[in-house]
This record gives sequence, C-alpha cells and structure tokens, in this order.
Amino acid sequence: MVDSRLVLLSLLGCIFAVDAFLWASSPPLIVEGLTDWAAHAATVILVLALIADVSRMFALGALVGGVLIDLDHVPKYLGTDFLTKGTPRPYTHSLLMVVVV
Repeated sequence: MVDSRLVLLSLLGCIFAVDAFLWASSPPLIVEGLTDWAAHAATVILVLALIADVSRMFALGALVGGVLIDLDHVPKYLGTDFLTKGTPRPYTHSLLMVVVV
C-alpha cells in the first residue's frame, strides 16, 4: 500500500527540485523544457490529489492544460517578444490570465 502523504511530499519535492535546478543552472532548452513540464505535471497532480472528487476528464484536461500552458514561450524562441516585452515571463503566465480564462 502506498502512503498518500509520501506521494504528495514526493510531488512537492519534485517541484522544488526542478525549480532549484532551473534557477541554479542554464541547461539546454530541451532539458529546461522537459524538467519544467515535469514540475507543471507534478503541480497539477498535487492539486488534483487535494481536491475531493474530480472526473477523469477534468483531471486529464487539467494535466494537459498544466503542461501546454508553456506553449506561450514558443514565440520568444521564434524571435518575437510580443508576449514578453521586457519581462522574463510571458504575460500569459499571470493571475490576470487565469481570471480572463
């Protein structure tokens, strides 16, 4: 039997470990993307685990959305800054975007 507290703590540890790794290093883009997506997925799973009853479709949608949100970084890598203009993160990485959606 798996202890759910251990799973939740492991997910939280994964999130912090990825953040620490990304802040302390400058990995190649592919490594940065994959590790960041892992942290996004761990965050969604952690939040879903704390919600009482969610359908499989909701959980799947949350997981996909939690990972695909980083697609807003693509314009930067294609040479345009219309989503960042002087900021380190795209405008869509904000609470305002959550409210709009």
